[in-house]
Order: sequence, then C-alpha cells, then structure tokens
Amino acid sequence: MKKHIFKIMVLFLCLSFSSCATFSESADYYRRARYLARKNNCDKAFMQLKELLSNEPNSKYAPAASFSVGEYYLDKEDYPDALVAFQEYIKYYPDDPAVIFAELIIYKIGSQIKKNKEVSSQEQYLFETIRQKILSKPLFLFVFNDNIDRISYSSLFGNSYIVFYSKNKIIAIRNGKVFVELIR
Repeated sequence: MKKHIFKIMVLFLCLSFSSCATFSESADYYRRARYLARKNNCDKAFMQLKELLSNEPNSKYAPAASFSVGEYYLDKEDYPDALVAFQEYIKYYPDDPAVIFAELIIYKIGSQIKKNKEVSSQEQYLFETIRQKILSKPLFLFVFNDNIDRISYSSLFGNSYIVFYSKNKIIAIRNGKVFVELIR
C-alpha cells in the first residue's frame, strides 16, 4: 500500500513541477518546426510556424516564429512577402532582440529593390524609412566606446546573424557572409 502511495506522490510531484510550456500547443508547434527545419523540411516547418502564429500569437515562441516566417520568404526569394512578414514581426514584437536583424534585412531587400526600376512608391518609402531608422539610432545604443561591439542571433532555421558596429560603421553578417554594410 505504501508503495502505491509513494508512486502516486512521485507522479503528482513530477506533473506539478514540470513547466506548463512543455504541455502548451505553441511549444509543440515550435518543437515540430525546429525538428523539421533541422531535417531540411523547411516547407513543413514553415506551416508549423504559421499555425503557431495563427493559434497563439501571444506565445513566448511567437516572436521567433514570426522572424522565421520572414526568413522563409527571404530564402525563397519572395521579397514582397518577406517585407510584409518582417514588418509584422517588428510591429508585433518591437522589443525582441532580433528586431535589428529584421530591420537590416528589410534594408537589404530595399536596397536590392531600389536597383530595380519598377519600385512602387510604397516600397521606396518603406526602404527610406527603415534606412533612416537604422542610421538615426542614438549612438549610445550602438557605441559604448570607440571599439567594435557586436550583437548576435541564431534563428529557428539555423541561420546565424552577427552585427558588428562602431561609431562609424555597421556590418551585418548572415551565415558568415556580409549582407549589409552601413557607413555613417
């Protein structure tokens, strides 16, 4: 009899101390998306991320999922949808640490679009707005001294981002390659 009570108590304690997030639907979507992305099944991972954002937009996993949706479009070279996805990410999760990378990606897309003669006035406005926002950030956010500092981020799709910044220059690297370089 004591063994049964002990087993029940251990089971109760295990369930009590386990994280609620472990059992949440958003955690399941996120885990499946991460697993599928690691297996190079990006289309199915994307669908899991969209489900997460549709069903639980306030989840703790939603900012990373939203950023990854933008990345998915970016990697598919679907720049209009990437712009929209990154704009939504910035709008809904402005305090997320990867916002600077989303802004730089938008800047990069905008600079590529700028070379194209068929740029709409709305796209041109977005490009210039993001450019001014990045370049007008207060220096104390970017520079604590005259040395080069950095910010890094790794995404669900396995992309690594690093931004090196100094008083006069911002260099953004994605997967070991420079993708944006800004000089003040």
